[in-house]
Amino acid sequence: VSVVYGALSAISQTDLKYKNTDEYYYYLQKNMYELADFAADKFGRMVFFNKNSLSLGEKVAKALNYGDLLIAAFIETEEPFFIVLAKSFLGRMENDLVYRGGNDIDVISVMTKNLEATKMLAECMSNNKALYDSKRPSDMKEDILEWNINYRLKAAGGRRGELLKNSAYMEVLDKYK
Repeated sequence: VSVVYGALSAISQTDLKYKNTDEYYYYLQKNMYELADFAADKFGRMVFFNKNSLSLGEKVAKALNYGDLLIAAFIETEEPFFIVLAKSFLGRMENDLVYRGGNDIDVISVMTKNLEATKMLAECMSNNKALYDSKRPSDMKEDILEWNINYRLKAAGGRRGELLKNSAYMEVLDKYK
């Protein structure tokens, strides 16, 4: 028993020394942000594809309410985890509204909240390497807010292309440029 305990004790001491390093903390944060992004995306899908058949209006109301709650949690705590949740959740909800029957007003309201979260996320990414590395798309050359705006502005056709003809949609994009 004492041999086993001694071996476990040595392992845990080595493990503890590693866990007190900058490298460990970087990967811990990066992994947490990646998991938060994944979980919030899935939560958005749960809201949008709710088996209790929420109306589109109820889905929009939930998106805006949950987005507000997550943004408020970020503002209160200054913990990037919450803005990652907000950005991912709102991005999922906006995308589903765009491609699954949302009207322009609903898309614009959720997009506005999404861009608000994205702006906050971009500010956090500028001084948090783990966050930057976890959220930076491989084709992103600019900050994440600019990248998101350019993605919308470059829409050549389809539903996103139609939205570019809506002056209220363009006003929101101009506001966040």
